[in-house]
Order: sequence, then structure tokens, then C-alpha cells
Amino acid sequence: MNTPVYVHGGGQTVFGELYSHGLLELFALALDEALGEAELSRGDVQAIYCANMLGAVLGGYNHLSVQLRHYLGVDCPVFTVSQACASGGVAVHLARQGVQSGAYDTVVVLGGEKMTDQEPSVVTQALMGATSVEEQLGGLSLPQLYGLMAQEYLDVYGLPATVLDYGPLLGHRQSVGNPLAQFQQVVRPETVRESAVVSSPLRLFHCSPITDGASALVLRRAESAVRVVDSVLGYAPPALADRQNRLRLGAVEQAAEQLTVRPSECTVLELHDCFSIAQILAVEALGLAAAGAGHEVLREAYERPDDQRVINRDGGLKANGHPVGATGVRQLVTAYRALRSGPRGQNALTQNLGGTGGSCVIHTLNRC
Repeated sequence: MNTPVYVHGGGQTVFGELYSHGLLELFALALDEALGEAELSRGDVQAIYCANMLGAVLGGYNHLSVQLRHYLGVDCPVFTVSQACASGGVAVHLARQGVQSGAYDTVVVLGGEKMTDQEPSVVTQALMGATSVEEQLGGLSLPQLYGLMAQEYLDVYGLPATVLDYGPLLGHRQSVGNPLAQFQQVVRPETVRESAVVSSPLRLFHCSPITDGASALVLRRAESAVRVVDSVLGYAPPALADRQNRLRLGAVEQAAEQLTVRPSECTVLELHDCFSIAQILAVEALGLAAAGAGHEVLREAYERPDDQRVINRDGGLKANGHPVGATGVRQLVTAYRALRSGPRGQNALTQNLGGTGGSCVIHTLNRC
């Protein structure tokens, strides 16, 4: 299936604590923005792929696709895609296949969550569904698991905890001027370092927030300025205890091996910084730094910004926000908008991670 697939539009709601908006309304807002950008109507859409992780647990949306189809008033099929934090990227992967196969000419990918209506403890429990059953039975939350990975990283490579700070510092600086971001202010190094401990060595500013929001992406067979070049998947054991090396994101490495556009050839990189250690390990798994040196790439990006490689240009998960099902779609919206206004030949990469690295989806885009 070598049929080219192009991006024609993107949409993103404001990310944050959106108490006055319901999940279906957020999907509709993102959809209409993306369709407006693509100069299409709802009636032009032949299929909708909807990424969502928590709707059934937090909102009772066990039949989300049917409820969304009715709410939007569309006649096309609507598919629900759920693969933990990688749901958005997987939905784009499947939507691209739908166009490549010839089944559809025009599809939309939606991703969204409504997380802030529940107590944080309830949301934390629900997010544990992204881990293995054994880890859930052991009471290990995502912050605790990533905390274990972060501490092992510091111990193995003999590094100070401050190396975890560069990703959050970079993300918050990039979010300034992004009116859709959950947080839109620069933070100082001491603010990160003195923030509350969540799961040692991870502090509050090393962790992405609980977020409401939705994103949308329009994919078509018709040509446009931005083409989807790669859409690849990678997998690893879901439990940390079952991995040979907890400091290697095997799913990211497996996906990266399938790319035709190398990460080093991309000027825009959207990395999955759910926790700062995840971003560091992703840099290394993508081959952008040696093992134990991923933090140096983030430090360089923070201390010496370079237009030749922009990482998490809208703030990443940490500052832009992390409505889980929306994230993989939002990354591609950000990358698409960065490329369409730039010179021809530029590439962008998005890396969307599931759980602590049990799954990964990588996309590359090219400015035609």
C-alpha cells in the first residue's frame, strides 16, 4: 500500500481544566476547526477514527463511537481506538491505512479526553490501566514506575537529578505564545528543582498534567503541502520487570528501525514527555544521543535554541497539556502546522508512547 496520504487540516481545542465542556463537545470543536482548515464539511468525511483511553472509565462512554456519531450528526462509520497513551498515534496509523487501502478518500482522526471532572486519585487509578496487570495489582502508578526508571538512570550513569530538569524547562519556554496550551509561562530552574516530590526523583514539574481537550487531523488521498511519509509501530513488554533493560525504550527503537526518514533528518521533533525521563530515553532510542546522554540534547535545545531542530515547539505534553487520547493527534497537528508554512523538503517526526513504553507510534511528515 504505497498510495500517498496527505494532511489537509488540523484542529485543537484549548487544553486545560475545561469544566464547562463535555467530551463530545470537545470532539466537535476540534473536528470543525480541522474541517474548516481543510475547506470541507462534515458531510465530506467518509470515516472518523476516534482515539480515547478514559471515556469509558471516567465518563461511562463504553459505546463512544455510536454516541459520538449521533452527537455529530454524521452518516459515516466512527471507530473507537484505545491503546493507552498511544491511542492518538494508533488512530492516525489506522486512518492512514484506511486511505491507503482505497476504502476511503477523506477521513478524520479525533483524539480527546475529559479528565478533570474526577478527583486526581480517581484519574491516577484509571491511568494505571496503561501499565501491566501485575503492576496494577502491586499498586504501582505511572509516576512511581517512571520514578523507578529515573532513579535507575541517575544511578547507572552517575548523574545528578538536575538532568531531569531540561525537558520541562524547554517545554514551558516553548509554550509561551501558544494560546491553546494549559501552561503558558516560562519557569525558572529553581522552580522545577524546588517543586514538590511526586515519586523520587521525579518532582511536580517533571510530570505532565491532568488535562481536558481534543485534537483533530484530516487525512486525504488528494495532494496537499504535507505528506505522511512514515507511520510505524513498535512494542515491548508492558511490565518493567519483563524487560531486559529498563533504560532502553525497546518499542521506540523497534519503530525507529522501520523509518525511511531518519530522526536526524527532521527539523521538527514532537517527543512524548509524559515524564521527563521518558523524553530523555526517547531521545536516546531515536538515535539522537548515546545511552546516558539524552539529557544533553535537551540541555542544548534549552540553552542554545536552534531553528535546525525544534523539540516540542508548542510545549509538549508537560506545558501544552496531556489529554491522553488527544496527544498523538495533537503532536501531528503541531508538526503539520510547522511544516506547511516552511520551505519544501523539511521533515517532522512525532513519537507517541503508550504506558511506560509498551507501545510506540512514530510518524514522519514531509513538506512537499
